[in-house]
Amino acid sequence: MRLTGTASVSLSSVSITGNVVNSASTTTQGGVLINGGAVSITGSTVSGNVPNLASTQGALRISTSGAVTITGGVFDSNNAATASQYRSVEVLGNSSSVNISGSAFTNNTSSGALAIRANAASVTNSYFANNTASKTLPAAYVPAISGIAGGAAIVSTSSGILTINGSVFVNNSLASVSTAN
Repeated sequence: MRLTGTASVSLSSVSITGNVVNSASTTTQGGVLINGGAVSITGSTVSGNVPNLASTQGALRISTSGAVTITGGVFDSNNAATASQYRSVEVLGNSSSVNISGSAFTNNTSSGALAIRANAASVTNSYFANNTASKTLPAAYVPAISGIAGGAAIVSTSSGILTINGSVFVNNSLASVSTAN
């Protein structure tokens, strides 16, 4: 699913499950790409999505200048493919705020669960379990990830403060990230 434009996007009780991208396009995602205004995701599930091997994106990518709010989301078993440089869920709020509450990030593999890039971000009453970050990247990707590598549960390159309250982190693992020659 690709949603682009300047309008706001609202997803409520939506399930995005089992999407696999086999194309060689580097701009194709495995689940959802949202570009535009404010984004609200409520009570929705993103699970079992796999971007293609050439992708530089995760299973869900939100890139917006508006505020991002995720409430009661379930992000489970997304596999940011072997060559993917980002997490299963990416929220690139850029000049805005990102607020995530009451959400679960579980069993996401290869690059980990969540990457946030925003002026201010908060994660409240959310659950992160069994997410792993372990992969070999093509050498060409290494410069691109220098500011966002690491973190099986959360990576934040926010220019402001990331606040985490009342959240649980269980059995998330980070192995070394290496490059292929």
